[in-house]
Amino acid sequence: MDERVEHDGDEQLVRAVLVEEAAAIDALVTRLRCIPRILSVLNQRVGGVFQPDDLDDLTQDTLTAFWSRLGDYSGQSALETWAYGFCVNGFMSALRRKRTRGGARRGGSGIWKLGHACRRLPPWFCKQQNSAKAATSRPARPRPAASGRS
Repeated sequence: MDERVEHDGDEQLVRAVLVEEAAAIDALVTRLRCIPRILSVLNQRVGGVFQPDDLDDLTQDTLTAFWSRLGDYSGQSALETWAYGFCVNGFMSALRRKRTRGGARRGGSGIWKLGHACRRLPPWFCKQQNSAKAATSRPARPRPAASGRS
Protein backbone atom coordinates (compact mmCIF):
# COMPACT_ATOMS: atom_id res chain seq x y z
CA MET A 1 0.00 0.00 0.00
CA ASP A 2 1.46 3.35 -1.06
CA GLU A 3 1.06 5.88 1.77
CA ARG A 4 2.43 8.81 -0.23
CA VAL A 5 -0.22 11.45 -0.74
CA GLU A 6 -0.29 13.11 -4.13
CA HIS A 7 -1.45 16.68 -4.48
CA ASP A 8 -2.83 16.47 -8.02
CA GLY A 9 -4.99 19.58 -7.55
CA ASP A 10 -1.94 21.61 -6.58
CA GLU A 11 0.04 20.24 -9.51
CA GLN A 12 -2.78 21.16 -11.91
CA LEU A 13 -2.91 24.64 -10.39
CA VAL A 14 0.81 25.10 -10.95
CA ARG A 15 0.55 23.90 -14.55
CA ALA A 16 -2.27 26.41 -15.14
CA VAL A 17 -0.20 29.20 -13.57
CA LEU A 18 2.75 28.33 -15.80
CA VAL A 19 0.58 28.83 -18.90
CA GLU A 20 -0.57 32.13 -17.37
CA GLU A 21 -4.24 31.40 -16.72
CA ALA A 22 -5.55 34.42 -14.82
CA ALA A 23 -7.86 32.47 -12.50
CA ALA A 24 -5.06 30.08 -11.57
CA ILE A 25 -2.68 32.95 -10.85
CA ASP A 26 -5.30 34.54 -8.56
CA ALA A 27 -5.78 31.22 -6.77
CA LEU A 28 -2.02 30.80 -6.30
CA VAL A 29 -1.63 34.34 -4.98
CA THR A 30 -4.37 33.61 -2.44
CA ARG A 31 -2.66 30.38 -1.38
CA LEU A 32 0.69 32.12 -1.00
CA ARG A 33 -0.66 34.53 1.61
CA CYS A 34 0.77 32.03 4.07
CA ILE A 35 4.34 33.18 3.31
CA PRO A 36 4.29 36.46 5.30
CA ARG A 37 2.59 34.64 8.20
CA ILE A 38 5.20 31.87 8.20
CA LEU A 39 8.05 34.38 8.16
CA SER A 40 6.43 36.34 10.98
CA VAL A 41 6.15 33.22 13.13
CA LEU A 42 9.77 32.30 12.41
CA ASN A 43 10.79 35.82 13.40
CA GLN A 44 8.83 35.56 16.64
CA ARG A 45 10.56 32.25 17.41
CA VAL A 46 13.95 33.99 17.38
CA GLY A 47 12.85 36.97 19.44
CA GLY A 48 11.82 39.41 16.73
CA VAL A 49 15.27 39.92 15.21
CA PHE A 50 13.83 41.42 12.03
CA GLN A 51 11.83 44.63 11.87
CA PRO A 52 8.58 44.77 9.83
CA ASP A 53 10.37 46.39 6.86
CA ASP A 54 12.96 43.62 6.89
CA LEU A 55 10.20 41.00 6.94
CA ASP A 56 8.52 42.70 3.96
CA ASP A 57 11.80 42.50 2.02
CA LEU A 58 12.25 38.89 3.06
CA THR A 59 8.70 38.11 1.93
CA GLN A 60 9.46 39.57 -1.50
CA ASP A 61 12.71 37.59 -1.74
CA THR A 62 10.91 34.39 -0.71
CA LEU A 63 8.12 34.94 -3.23
CA THR A 64 10.69 35.60 -5.95
CA ALA A 65 12.56 32.39 -5.12
CA PHE A 66 9.28 30.44 -4.97
CA TRP A 67 8.08 31.84 -8.29
CA SER A 68 11.39 31.16 -10.04
CA ARG A 69 11.26 27.48 -8.99
CA LEU A 70 7.54 26.96 -9.62
CA GLY A 71 8.28 24.80 -12.66
CA ASP A 72 10.10 22.34 -10.37
CA TYR A 73 7.00 21.64 -8.27
CA SER A 74 6.13 17.94 -8.54
CA GLY A 75 2.97 17.67 -6.44
CA GLN A 76 4.56 15.45 -3.79
CA SER A 77 3.59 17.93 -1.08
CA ALA A 78 1.01 20.65 -0.64
CA LEU A 79 1.95 24.04 -2.08
CA GLU A 80 1.97 25.53 1.41
CA THR A 81 4.40 22.84 2.57
CA TRP A 82 6.64 23.59 -0.38
CA ALA A 83 6.41 27.33 0.39
CA TYR A 84 7.34 26.60 4.02
CA GLY A 85 10.67 25.20 2.85
CA PHE A 86 11.37 28.39 0.91
CA CYS A 87 10.45 30.44 3.98
CA VAL A 88 12.76 28.51 6.31
CA ASN A 89 15.66 28.60 3.86
CA GLY A 90 15.23 32.30 3.13
CA PHE A 91 14.79 33.17 6.79
CA MET A 92 17.88 31.24 7.87
CA SER A 93 19.94 32.82 5.07
CA ALA A 94 18.79 36.29 6.13
CA LEU A 95 19.59 35.47 9.75
CA ARG A 96 23.11 34.32 8.78
CA ARG A 97 23.64 37.47 6.69
CA LYS A 98 22.51 39.66 9.55
CA ARG A 99 24.77 37.85 12.01
CA THR A 100 27.73 38.02 9.61
CA ARG A 101 27.29 41.78 9.29
CA GLY A 102 27.36 42.05 13.08
CA GLY A 103 23.70 42.94 13.20
CA ALA A 104 21.96 43.35 16.50
CA ARG A 105 18.80 45.07 17.49
CA ARG A 106 17.97 47.24 20.41
CA GLY A 107 15.47 45.50 22.62
CA GLY A 108 13.64 46.61 25.71
CA SER A 109 16.54 45.66 27.96
CA GLY A 110 19.54 46.40 25.75
CA ILE A 111 21.17 44.77 22.75
CA TRP A 112 19.94 41.40 21.57
CA LYS A 113 22.69 39.50 19.84
CA LEU A 114 21.71 37.11 17.07
CA GLY A 115 23.67 34.25 18.58
CA HIS A 116 21.37 34.39 21.59
CA ALA A 117 18.34 34.39 19.30
CA CYS A 118 19.59 31.29 17.49
CA ARG A 119 19.91 29.42 20.77
CA ARG A 120 16.15 29.83 21.20
CA LEU A 121 15.45 27.87 18.01
CA PRO A 122 14.55 24.20 18.19
CA PRO A 123 17.40 21.90 17.06
CA TRP A 124 15.63 20.81 13.85
CA PHE A 125 15.23 24.43 12.82
CA CYS A 126 18.81 25.45 13.37
CA LYS A 127 20.51 22.31 12.03
CA GLN A 128 22.76 24.28 9.67
CA GLN A 129 23.84 26.63 12.45
CA ASN A 130 24.63 23.71 14.75
CA SER A 131 26.77 21.96 12.14
CA ALA A 132 28.58 25.21 11.30
CA LYS A 133 29.22 25.86 15.00
CA ALA A 134 30.61 22.34 15.44
CA ALA A 135 32.95 22.84 12.49
CA THR A 136 34.43 26.02 13.98
CA SER A 137 34.59 25.00 17.64
CA ARG A 138 37.78 23.80 19.27
CA PRO A 139 38.19 20.04 19.51
CA ALA A 140 37.93 18.56 22.99
CA ARG A 141 41.23 18.03 24.78
CA PRO A 142 42.16 14.37 25.08
CA ARG A 143 42.02 13.05 28.62
CA PRO A 144 45.23 11.71 30.07
CA ALA A 145 45.42 7.93 30.11
CA ALA A 146 44.85 6.35 33.47
CA SER A 147 48.05 5.24 35.06
CA GLY A 148 48.61 1.60 35.84
CA ARG A 149 48.99 2.32 39.58
CA SER A 150 46.52 0.92 42.07
